[in-house]
Amino acid sequence: LRDKEQREREIKRQEQIARKAEGIYRNAYLGESSEYLNSKKVDKDPKVKVTHDGNLLIPAYDENGKMWNVQTIEADGTKTFIKGDTNDQGEFEYGGGRMGGVFFMIGEVQPDLYDTHIICIAEGYATGMSIFMATGHPVALSFVANNLPKVGTALKSKYPNATFVYCTDDDSAKENTGLKYAQMAQQITGGCIVLPDFSQVQECLA
Repeated sequence: LRDKEQREREIKRQEQIARKAEGIYRNAYLGESSEYLNSKKVDKDPKVKVTHDGNLLIPAYDENGKMWNVQTIEADGTKTFIKGDTNDQGEFEYGGGRMGGVFFMIGEVQPDLYDTHIICIAEGYATGMSIFMATGHPVALSFVANNLPKVGTALKSKYPNATFVYCTDDDSAKENTGLKYAQMAQQITGGCIVLPDFSQVQECLA
């Protein structure tokens, strides 16, 4: 019973954070340029917002298009998500919004009825945008390594004919975290894995 109550509380908190995320994203006071994008030499996706203080706001959606969270990237590359608020008793509930299976899509997925279409999946924005700029293939951002299998699963159910290319980051090379989760995702969805030399995306599809 306690597990059920805990789960219900968690869902309530995730819904609360989803509403907060939508508000933050919708009402953002917009700015002109992002030092982070300039330093990484990548484009701004039209669905990403730059705030007046130069932060990036990247919405995190589920496969049905519901926004659950927002990632903020500051000029120095610090990345944060929305955390919990005070509850009805005024106690601060520290806990995040929903992260599992949520993603941000760079570019448009255009499923072709006859040919397989390619969806790349990467962790972070700069990596994902550089892949999109280099290949033109749509890229789903999982935000963190352990979300790769969940995002792959969600997209596989939405786009059953897609070929998935998992592009893992060097950031998580400490324990090969990115590679480990990419391999787990690949076991679920098929497809292939490309390590930071993203010029291999075409080779891996050949």
